[in-house]
Amino acid sequence: CIGGSAGSTAGGLKVVRCLILVRIAKNQILSTLSPKRVLTLHVNHNVIDKDTQHKILKYLVLYAMMIICLIFIVSLDNNNLMTVVSAVLSCFNNIDPMLGTTDSFAIFGPISKLLLSLAMIAGRLEIYPMILLFMPQTWSKR
Repeated sequence: CIGGSAGSTAGGLKVVRCLILVRIAKNQILSTLSPKRVLTLHVNHNVIDKDTQHKILKYLVLYAMMIICLIFIVSLDNNNLMTVVSAVLSCFNNIDPMLGTTDSFAIFGPISKLLLSLAMIAGRLEIYPMILLFMPQTWSKR
């Protein structure tokens, strides 16, 4: 599910975000072991401030929530769980075909196909532009 460099149009979690998430986790463990220690997070000799770290953590939570919701909704289509999970991850992250079946996406119903198609677009364009697309404020004529 990890792929693409910063600025690329590859789907999935960007490599830089994953790197920062791993370093945030490392800093949290180190600050638990020695609470008086002052830790900063650096990527390519640049300090990543707390606001950026919080934004990346929020993105991870939003990413996980969308994956879980999509898995739940598509699983109502009566397919086995491995096929559903791999189909959602395949579409959302724009990666290899799904596991657990030799069939194509024809095994899914029309609503599941629509959701998986939206997941493909959200994975390619990022999550925030897709959320903005469906917000009424985006389309109001002020």
